Amino acid sequence: MMELNPDWVKVVSVKGELTEMNKAGLDMLEAPRLEDAHMQPLLNYVEPDYWGAFGELHQILSGASEEIPESPHDGHIWSDGQGRNP
Repeated sequence: MMELNPDWVKVVSVKGELTEMNKAGLDMLEAPRLEDAHMQPLLNYVEPDYWGAFGELHQILSGASEEIPESPHDGHIWSDGQGRNP
């Protein structure tokens, strides 16, 4: 399902490390392989003006915030990239 999705799909660890990404996401980062995307921290791919919002969203989705969305996906939290839990 992840690879067939035309949108950027990524899995990020609680520590903020990129663990999986589909081809659409790798294309956006201009990285041929996941290993190439690991050459720099994930935050380096985010515009500096959005670092705060990115960090806040990650805290919410990783459970480091009290605003923990309910997850019907076997404990995995899915987000559409804007913090909405589809």
